[in-house]
Amino acid sequence: MKLKKLLALLTVYAIVIISVPFFFNDMWLKDFPELKTYEGELKFSGERAYKDIEYMGLNFPQREIGTENAESSANWILHEFKQLGLEAYKEEFVCRSSEKLLRALIGKNNYDKKDYKKLPLNEFFTELKGINVIGISKGKSKDTIIIGAHRDTLGTLEGAQDNASGTASMLELARVLTKEDHYYTYMFISFDGEEIGLKGSEAFARKHSLKNVKLAMILDCVGYKNADTVGLYQFASAKGASPLWTTVLANNVIKDRNGKPYYIDEEGGLRGISIGVFPPLMKKMMSLKVSGWVNTDSGPFVDRNIPSVGFIAANSIKKIDPENVYHTPGDTISMVRKDTLEFIGKLSEKYIKSVELNDFSWELESSWYLVKGNKYLDFRIILGFGLLVLIGVAMIWFVSSFETLKKRNEILAFVRKELVWIIPIVLLSVFFGFMWQIVKFDFAADINITFLIKLWLGVSFLVLLAIITIRFIILKDKRESYHQITEFQRTLLNSLYFLIFLAATIYFNVFIAIILVGIPVFVMGRVGYCNMAARIGWGIALLIWSVIETILLFSCVSAYIYDFLAIEVSVLMFIYSLLMNFTFVYVISTPFMPKKAKNFKMYKELNTI
Repeated sequence: MKLKKLLALLTVYAIVIISVPFFFNDMWLKDFPELKTYEGELKFSGERAYKDIEYMGLNFPQREIGTENAESSANWILHEFKQLGLEAYKEEFVCRSSEKLLRALIGKNNYDKKDYKKLPLNEFFTELKGINVIGISKGKSKDTIIIGAHRDTLGTLEGAQDNASGTASMLELARVLTKEDHYYTYMFISFDGEEIGLKGSEAFARKHSLKNVKLAMILDCVGYKNADTVGLYQFASAKGASPLWTTVLANNVIKDRNGKPYYIDEEGGLRGISIGVFPPLMKKMMSLKVSGWVNTDSGPFVDRNIPSVGFIAANSIKKIDPENVYHTPGDTISMVRKDTLEFIGKLSEKYIKSVELNDFSWELESSWYLVKGNKYLDFRIILGFGLLVLIGVAMIWFVSSFETLKKRNEILAFVRKELVWIIPIVLLSVFFGFMWQIVKFDFAADINITFLIKLWLGVSFLVLLAIITIRFIILKDKRESYHQITEFQRTLLNSLYFLIFLAATIYFNVFIAIILVGIPVFVMGRVGYCNMAARIGWGIALLIWSVIETILLFSCVSAYIYDFLAIEVSVLMFIYSLLMNFTFVYVISTPFMPKKAKNFKMYKELNTI
């Protein structure tokens, strides 16, 4: 590699690497602005909410989605809504629970004694009927505030804390908020199926236009007896984020109630990756935008950038649910306290009434930010970092390919010849990425899952091996074309990496692009082929990279743990496969160097990083 080219690449590398601690630095953190908060009387009654929890535990225990008690509890809530004069109705939905499949894949199939390897797909998915119950109190505006809570349970008898407490608090808010005229339209929703993957809230979000939703407030586990503050569910995920004002207003309201907000993501709620080389703010941002997901019913709204807030009872010292009672038979009324219900209930009431008092600035309407305590990193810093990274990747491609691109006609001819390999590689990547979408179709219900897995992995591996082998055999003796082929295929790889990086940034975000395509952009496009030692070295590097890349893929896919058939998962796997297949083919199946060049002087001249 020429010295100028090497220095140019090292300069770009240095700028991009140095930009990380520069942009993700505490010096850019800004204080939350003061917002107006409601100062009038708050009428929420913890006593009434507590009685509703008792009633639910006594009359509707074990409210798993699809059960008789789930339907009976839905009918009771419908009756309560109508008693309050709300426009009330039920919305049924059908969903698939993949819990059997997840248990089977980790070797914990407790549903039956059959060998799961012999079962068809329909044995792993349970089709369930869920019921959302909706009550509407119309206001002066069509803009709507949703107050929601899930009523289903998982592995509990009473489900008092999770989530009769949220359901009862939602009902009490319906009582106090609809007694007088109000500006916003209020929509109270009892969601079903939260415990098996936010099924009810996702079904609602898919069915309805959300353009008029001013806020979606979710109450989940809001009665814990030893709580002394309010926990805030995640405001952002890998898919989207609630506007900044929702976090700022929550902090303002909690502060007014003499509390200190507790962020669930500080307790690992991001379920994200941890890469030690990054500074803390960058690690949090990467975790959030690569593998973050919201584990309550505000999630489907957050994913769609709808203003959302989720409240949970928390203890400032012992965090949330320190006694580990949720999803256990120990989740009984004894774990709930009236004072906690009233504290969080009045805070929720104050939050809702405060929304009407504020006109939020365009900065607070942004969904690109990072929160740390009562400070935040605004969208300009994040946008600036993203643009710099994109410019850096473009410069790496330009510096690496500039000399070759001067030979425009020759490289176009090379690409045309390579179509015989490029087309099968792309088709193979499509197969790897999108094959599992067939599970959505009825005809796949009777297909054996072991057969599908073997087909998926077998075809992906064997076809790739065949492409590499055939291309290697064809090219191995074309020593006279060594220089041109290796030069052009480096340019092809670098161009591919740049385009995939750009596409991943547009479709997902720059942080997923960094995770999935960062190593290929920085390293794999500089592959050396000059002698057998170089080939072996790069082969080992290729294997190590493939392991790392697979781990990084799982980090990205983890944001879709409850919806692994989502099209985004297939796109992620397609990108992963495209990177793997092209890199393996064009690193391994290259011609040997001309024999006359096998001396040290020629080696130095030809070697390219």
